[in-house]
Amino acid sequence: MSKLAEEAGFNETDIQFYKQHCKFKTYNQGENIYLQNTDSTGIYCLQSGYVMLWHKDEIGNDIGFRVIGAEDIFGHRAYFAEDPHTATAVALTSCALCHHYKNSINPLLDKYPALSKLFLRLVACDRGPPDSLLLRNTHLPVKLRLINLLLILK
Repeated sequence: MSKLAEEAGFNETDIQFYKQHCKFKTYNQGENIYLQNTDSTGIYCLQSGYVMLWHKDEIGNDIGFRVIGAEDIFGHRAYFAEDPHTATAVALTSCALCHHYKNSINPLLDKYPALSKLFLRLVACDRGPPDSLLLRNTHLPVKLRLINLLLILK
């Protein structure tokens, strides 16, 4: 969240508040950070390592759709939508992250409209695990994949 804090114009007091209310955690390769269909408890900021987001579709296929790298934020879609997570986050490598709970995010959003705007932009640009044909293509026969591609390129 350091990039966002800088862009939102946090002062030193707010940065200290942010650090005090954020829980630093480490995960080993293969550990789940959160599971699909579980309630959101906050927003995550990856400090180091890589995380993979997986979506299980309605027929049980696990589809990896995004790799998250250092200083990327994730878990924000479910948090702001107040819905369960639509994907499972798994540590691809050993990683360290900051888990920002509701009690630290909401006061900062109230104080910094610029931060709200930055999160709004993140949410607007984040497609999440869409029910699009692109994600399902990996489990379709080649002929159907080509048809889907032609429809998308149309």
